[in-house]
Amino acid sequence: MIKILADSLPDRMFIAEAVGGTTSPFDDVAQFANGDGHVECLILGCRHPIPPERVELVRKIKRDTPQLPVIVVMDQGPSFARWTCDPAVTDIISFADVPMELGTRVDTVCRAVALLQIERRLQDSALPRTLRTALVHSVRAAANGQPLHSVGDLVDAIGRSRSTLSQQFRQCAPRDLTLKGFLGALEILRAHHLRTSGLVWKNIPGRLGCSRATLHRRSRTWPGVTLRQLERMPRRELLMAFASDFTEPLLNHAVAGSDRPSIL
Repeated sequence: MIKILADSLPDRMFIAEAVGGTTSPFDDVAQFANGDGHVECLILGCRHPIPPERVELVRKIKRDTPQLPVIVVMDQGPSFARWTCDPAVTDIISFADVPMELGTRVDTVCRAVALLQIERRLQDSALPRTLRTALVHSVRAAANGQPLHSVGDLVDAIGRSRSTLSQQFRQCAPRDLTLKGFLGALEILRAHHLRTSGLVWKNIPGRLGCSRATLHRRSRTWPGVTLRQLERMPRRELLMAFASDFTEPLLNHAVAGSDRPSIL
């Protein structure tokens, strides 16, 4: 859910229409900032001049829920430049750019936060050390827009033994999961992000460092659709599929086997 707070109903509806999907506009600050429900992002619309209480609201949100992205929509002016450098703000956009850019900005920050949450869960899991390091590194690389292409690339990146990594994955993952499939799914998440951000398919393989045929094959493997079908999948649906197909099975298997000796 995307929460929206703005001082006027027209601004709230303007922002909600640009974002699309599941949004909840508010005119009450307490309801906006209470943290109830599954909130992916907060959007705060402020017209000039920005009241001091709105500045403090952003600071409070950052203190209370530092992992929650906050996007500020405001008029161009001196305050715009100041807020651009404010660490409490995840992103800032002018009202004039909302129709063309806000949806993409929201998609970007929500995707990064979702992958960060997956990374943290893997880091805190009972998975063996080498496997945990590898999975965390691969998710972090995808969140940074540079997904790894192969198990060999991952082994080189973390400087660990390929045989140890493969052994740990086989022992800790359900039989139908592979490390290659995990990495391929992360690459599909990045490809989907690039496509929904406006890049055409013919240019995406070059950005990822693979061929279109490879990308198509990976999409047919997971989530089991063509590239044309992939681009029509909502971001949240694809992330939920990744969680249910990869993250949860790995974490559940790790919990089930946590009483066994750790494989270092």
